[in-house]
Amino acid sequence: MLKPPKLGGVEHLRLFVNQLSFDRCCTVLDVHPATLRRWLREAAPVPQAALQALYWLTDYGFSDACSEAHWSHQSTLAKVRVLESMVPGLVDLRRMDAANRSRLSVGIRLA
Repeated sequence: MLKPPKLGGVEHLRLFVNQLSFDRCCTVLDVHPATLRRWLREAAPVPQAALQALYWLTDYGFSDACSEAHWSHQSTLAKVRVLESMVPGLVDLRRMDAANRSRLSVGIRLA
């Protein structure tokens, strides 16, 4: 399950702004440039939601999301293979059930 990383403080914000650009961060967060500047100079606390939003747009967040998607796919594929290995046994059970029904349904037609 994809979990957001523990982020906090202006250090992470600076890292994300350096990677994404100041203007893009303002646009994505829908904040005035003065607000982002205030956060960067530590005149106001950086909201956790803003850090999370920027994180997923960086290479770090994208890499985490791709990795999670890969391992989730691998896990699902393994479960599918287990289920596929059960199919021949289920087919045999259906045949046995059909044979038993035909013996029990003397003169009665079952749907």
